Amino acid sequence: MKKATATTRYDLIMLALALLTAAATCSCARIGEEAKQGIQAMDDYGCSSCHTIPGVHQANGIVGPPLHFWASRSYIAGSLINNPDNLIEWLMNPQAIEPGTAMPQMGVSETAARNIGAYLFTLHTGSHGQVSIRGFTGEGLPLPVPGLPD
Repeated sequence: MKKATATTRYDLIMLALALLTAAATCSCARIGEEAKQGIQAMDDYGCSSCHTIPGVHQANGIVGPPLHFWASRSYIAGSLINNPDNLIEWLMNPQAIEPGTAMPQMGVSETAARNIGAYLFTLHTGSHGQVSIRGFTGEGLPLPVPGLPD
């Protein structure tokens, strides 16, 4: 059996990353209808202007926290236990929960908040929320791999 060269290993790693990234971006087809409507609601309410949200078109905001791995988080706004009911309340009325918070009152309806929550709770470690291997994400392939030639 022929020994793999560094270039061959690099190519295989890049192929694996590309496949993982492709799987990550197309898994939205596997989420439920409420979650799909949640993606649209986040776009409608302009969530992307403040947050980076995987799976939401042009959601690259840096004012609010990124929403990667939402379902794996323990708290909402640092004080509410992260569960669907609390998230719905937070989305509908953040100023009542934490007066003065940077999160504005957006007039989010209960239905939209439920749908947004349905989508955010699909984002967990290992989900389509973001592919990450030792700090490298699938964006901007090819990625540098330490120890292998460029």
